[in-house]
Amino acid sequence: MNSTNAADTSLRGLGACCAVANAVLHTLLIPDHLEEKFYIGVLFAVGSAVMLAVALALAITKRPLAAWLTGALVSLGMIMHSRSCSRSITPAGDRSMRPPPAALSAR
Repeated sequence: MNSTNAADTSLRGLGACCAVANAVLHTLLIPDHLEEKFYIGVLFAVGSAVMLAVALALAITKRPLAAWLTGALVSLGMIMHSRSCSRSITPAGDRSMRPPPAALSAR
């Protein structure tokens, strides 16, 4: 095994592990999101399934470019959606829409 092949194998393994971690974490959050907003729960389920497919493709394909691109696009979509939602998570753990504190209000 030459150094290029070892580096490629290491990066693909790391990518596959990250994709599995992403899928597991999002799968654990599906029930909460299905209750809150059904379509978000469905998006979490679809995103988790796609990330598992990405992990599998990184592990078994000889040319994983499509897997890398798919994983990057799905992850970017998840990040963009999570940053564009105005939900906040309170210290008690409940998710709710909260107005800004009075000190930050423009009144």
